[in-house]
Amino acid sequence: PPAMRPEFATSGTASFLAFSVIGLFLALVPTYVAALSGSANLLLAGAAVAALPGCSALAQLAGFGRRARTLESLGLPLLAVGLVLLAVAGGLSSAALLLGATVIAGTGHGLAFLGGLTTINNAAPADRHAEALGAYYVIIYLGAGFPVIGVGAVATMAGLLPAVQGFAVGVAVLCLALVLVRAARRRRVTAAP
Repeated sequence: PPAMRPEFATSGTASFLAFSVIGLFLALVPTYVAALSGSANLLLAGAAVAALPGCSALAQLAGFGRRARTLESLGLPLLAVGLVLLAVAGGLSSAALLLGATVIAGTGHGLAFLGGLTTINNAAPADRHAEALGAYYVIIYLGAGFPVIGVGAVATMAGLLPAVQGFAVGVAVLCLALVLVRAARRRRVTAAP
């Protein structure tokens, strides 16, 4: 619905970015962990993958009932920090830093997703709620699928480390840009008579 398009655009974008990180972790991080640690230990790779949605779930439980804008405003920068640390972990070949990046990114994911979902639930008119929520979930699934396919394609040409690092830095920049766009829009709405 036209009245909720600004909220849908920013919350949908935030969740698209957050779920692109989930897609990356589920698809490519096990191989990334093996490359960083020099180990083919499946438990280590599985723990890194499981930590992201686990931290996301815990962040959602902790954030439940809080203001949607606050959740997204905290989640997106955390997601960006986690992604930058993921890129740095690859450069330093640090599995420990990778684990820290995973915890931070997972927490950011949970807060950004919960904030976005809450925003959509609150903004959607009752007679169009299912339609708005359905469109929101389509965006999430696109975020979980398409970007990681691109990262995989880049990884086959340039290597896994540069592909993951490029993705991580790019999505981190987009997360921070979205925070700035939302802050500017909030200032504009507040300043309007």
